[in-house]
Amino acid sequence: MAISKMKKLSLVAKKEDTDSLINKLTWAGCLEISDMGGAFLADADFSPARREALLAEARESKALFAEARRRLMPYVQPEKGLFSQKATSSASLYDAPADTLSEASLLAHDIIAKTDALEKTLAAYERVLTEREAYQPFALLNLSPTLKQTERTRVFFGSLAARSLDWFAEEMAKDNLGWQITAASQDTARVYLYAVVLKEASEEFLTRALRCGLVRIEFSAERQAVSFAAAIEQLDCEAKTLSKEREDLKRELSALAEGRTLLELAYDLNETRTARLETAERLVEGRFTVMLKGWVPEKAIPKLNSVLSDFVCSYALQDPEEGEDVPVLLDNKKLFRPFESVIEMYSLPQYGSYDPTPIMSVFYFVIFGLMLGDVVYGLLLSAGCLFALKKLDLGKGAKQLISLFGICGISCTLSGILFGGYLGSLPGQLALSGFGVDFTMPGLDLLDSSGIFVFIGISLVVGVLQIFTAMGIKMYMLWKSGDKLAAVFDIGLWYVIFIGIALFALLDGPVGTVVLVGSLFLKVATAGRTKKGIFGKVTGGLLGLYDIVGYASDLASYLRIMALGLSSTVIAYVVNIIATLMISPELSVMTVIGWIFLPIILLGGHLLNIALNLLGCFVHDGRLQYIEFFGRFYEDGGRPFKPLSPVTSYTNIHYDE
Repeated sequence: MAISKMKKLSLVAKKEDTDSLINKLTWAGCLEISDMGGAFLADADFSPARREALLAEARESKALFAEARRRLMPYVQPEKGLFSQKATSSASLYDAPADTLSEASLLAHDIIAKTDALEKTLAAYERVLTEREAYQPFALLNLSPTLKQTERTRVFFGSLAARSLDWFAEEMAKDNLGWQITAASQDTARVYLYAVVLKEASEEFLTRALRCGLVRIEFSAERQAVSFAAAIEQLDCEAKTLSKEREDLKRELSALAEGRTLLELAYDLNETRTARLETAERLVEGRFTVMLKGWVPEKAIPKLNSVLSDFVCSYALQDPEEGEDVPVLLDNKKLFRPFESVIEMYSLPQYGSYDPTPIMSVFYFVIFGLMLGDVVYGLLLSAGCLFALKKLDLGKGAKQLISLFGICGISCTLSGILFGGYLGSLPGQLALSGFGVDFTMPGLDLLDSSGIFVFIGISLVVGVLQIFTAMGIKMYMLWKSGDKLAAVFDIGLWYVIFIGIALFALLDGPVGTVVLVGSLFLKVATAGRTKKGIFGKVTGGLLGLYDIVGYASDLASYLRIMALGLSSTVIAYVVNIIATLMISPELSVMTVIGWIFLPIILLGGHLLNIALNLLGCFVHDGRLQYIEFFGRFYEDGGRPFKPLSPVTSYTNIHYDE
């Protein structure tokens, strides 16, 4: 239940063992290698360009497999079953990946070539359809689309808005200088025309026709056909050919879809290879030796020794020096480990400071349950999270978070028993509405004013306990650091003040008054002890009492426990009221309909209530930890421990025995 103690490793090994050493350390997963600048000693015979080339090759291969996978995904059949698992690969592949990478590379290039061909085919098919669409309105003309002019005339094709046809005809008939306009076809929106114009009048015709709304259509001179009908027939043949090519390519890509797993494996192999090469850049190399430095958790030293025993090397393990950037690894028992996700969302504690995970876990557990206190909600939450952990392929972070919710579901169930919450007050409402029986589950009634006041008291008691605990942790940290005066007078004295307030309020007689007044006097006398001059000390002492406002404000924040717990109860109550409106025996036919809709309304309403309040509980419970609890003692800013380990995105690794 602490921050794992770290040791600093300094190691010198034979240069020829570099790759093998890094591979072994990768599988051990216990060493974070520090960046030594990728330096090369003066007598090094290893060119930096060579490693850069290898790294560039690995990154290029990774990009190739990612792109091939992206292109292949539209042709992959959806996996059967809701809870599909990642593919599993053997650890031995990562040490000898050449054959796998070679096979995957051929597949990737084949996929990219076929998808490029398919893209070109689709583009050509669209062009053919577009061209055919342009030819279709003139299909009945016994003219060639390539006909542009004769010895004395020019031919123009175009279209016009159908509503403008009469006006266009009138305008073009005025002062006709030598043209004949004929309608080829018409649809609801447009009229398609062609015009034969004397060459000397062509410029005037175009100017007037375009001004009157004609949209000119020009056909490709490359399309050799004696008529529009013949051109359309050619286009239909081309479209049919392209369509067949398209379907053939799609079938070929669908047949390659089974290779997705190979591409994903190859991507992960290259991702790990890239990480190893990037790690090698952090080392210092000479002609015959290589040197590295890094951090290893003290508990992982036996594993590290086992790995290094296979190599000719010299190494030393030392304690961190003051001021060094030491990574942080939280080391908690299995029960508390899911709550580390709450800490990590905030910020890791500094190395050498205090890890509050176990104590925070207890308060988080209790507060979460009070905010969502319902037996059925809690059971559903725990069962759902357990099912997800068993059936879903989750990463470490997701597993931690779902485990957290599963554990908090137990707290919800226990609080539900305290509050008598079983899908709100569903048993009592069903008994009263459906059977006329006045029945109430045992527990604290949050819909009654007396129950609300008790809940307020519970919330404040939890707040007092957590604030007192935070003060105790701060007092311990100050005492341990050697600042015992601060531990006693800045923190410990507040305990006496609060005890004095309690005695003054609860007991008759002078005891409470003496304790309270005496502790306040000591607070004023000691709060300004670090200030200079009498005025500074007196002012600092009086200002020290102002902290009581902060304590009161923090305590009031715990009323949000009551607010969220009451909101979930009220929403559940409203859902139950709506669901049971029509199940009274006096409603005859309506009763049957009511019983039919009852489970639908209950299911939808309570699932929505769970979803909304689950989010609220997670956020507000975390806020209480981060601000009211951590704010009193937490030293954040720790850097997470990132050991050298296999990097995978799509596959799970099976470690060979």
